Amino acid sequence: MRVLVDARLFSGVHGGVEQAIIGLADAFSMTQNMDLQFCWLVYEGQSEWLSKHLPNESELIEVDAPNQTHNKVGDLIEQLRHLSFFDFPIELTRKYGPFRFSLPEEPLIVQKINPTIIHFPKQIGFKTRIPNVYQPHDLQHLHFPEFFTREQRYLRKYIYGFMINQARRVVVGNEWTKADFIFNYQESKDKFDNVPLFPQLLPNHLDDKDNKLQFTKKRYFFYPATYWRHKNHELLLRAFAQVLDRGHKVDLVLSGSNLQGNKNIIAEINDLGIQENVHIVGFIETSDLATLYRNACGVIVPSLFESASFPIWEAFAFGVPVAASRITSIAQQVQNSALLFDPTSVNEITNSMLVILQDEIGNVDRVRSGQSRVRQFSAENSAIGFRYSYRRALELHLDELDCQWEKEKNIF
Repeated sequence: MRVLVDARLFSGVHGGVEQAIIGLADAFSMTQNMDLQFCWLVYEGQSEWLSKHLPNESELIEVDAPNQTHNKVGDLIEQLRHLSFFDFPIELTRKYGPFRFSLPEEPLIVQKINPTIIHFPKQIGFKTRIPNVYQPHDLQHLHFPEFFTREQRYLRKYIYGFMINQARRVVVGNEWTKADFIFNYQESKDKFDNVPLFPQLLPNHLDDKDNKLQFTKKRYFFYPATYWRHKNHELLLRAFAQVLDRGHKVDLVLSGSNLQGNKNIIAEINDLGIQENVHIVGFIETSDLATLYRNACGVIVPSLFESASFPIWEAFAFGVPVAASRITSIAQQVQNSALLFDPTSVNEITNSMLVILQDEIGNVDRVRSGQSRVRQFSAENSAIGFRYSYRRALELHLDELDCQWEKEKNIF
């Protein structure tokens, strides 16, 4: 089976989607006896983030990146997007007229590759008649419409509807998200598969030979997340300030894109007067990220919305205590291995951090439970699950591996 994976993105911009694609590649590269060949479609000059993770039977195919040059009309539209008055007119331009949005046609290179099946591991893809699997991740725009412009909500509705209708199978990562999609796309309810993503950042990525992060010698909480409104950085900072007010000597480390120089983050830190205790490291290399996990006293995940959380899996793998939001699939993901809190309550976030600082016996139990939990979601578990979805999309008879997945799969 020849699988084309549409991995065209710019590294460091797409957060969890980039992690998900890396996890997909790692899952297949670490699993033996896969009867699959892969072609990975990437933008020219944008393959380094993925290349070292690929399975043996892989080919990287670079295509031209979108034109990033600006013009006066484009710059004007971009400025208008930030003004609420123009929200509705911009939505109309995407529905009608010369700026009407439509999914791109199938790239010419696809016919040359001649894949058996196409895997779209991000929200947007292209029109095709080739059997395909779509992996849209979540429906956050329906739960928090205020985090999106009218234009963004319209585009998501259009893209999701088209891609789900076009796909033979639709893969999501947990039962909560699967139920959410089925509720909103009843006409496609029989297409959905639950295949948990493999958490790719493991302790064997550590390399302390050139550790540039000197503050890791201090005691600190860690939150790795690209800055989006639903990631809830501001409330975490307020909770952390309360921890400091209680007299605890501890720092907070934030990693991810759109953090350094972020006006909202900087203003919150300055208003709280916690500049000396907050370290913003931005988007960093895997080895540095692994170092931050290993040396943290706790990982805090205060998101308002997640389909599933990679940082939770990674913290479990590194043996770090976790406190996370009691939302969506998180409770099913962690079971009894983490502290849970209401992410809209500064006091609850604060109290969870205080428990991690003070409850050493409880931390030992939670860490042991977390390490056991994450081991259930192996590379083989994910690889066989995705292969199962590919084969169902092609309407093939179940073979031994398919039956193994149906009988032994680990899902949540």
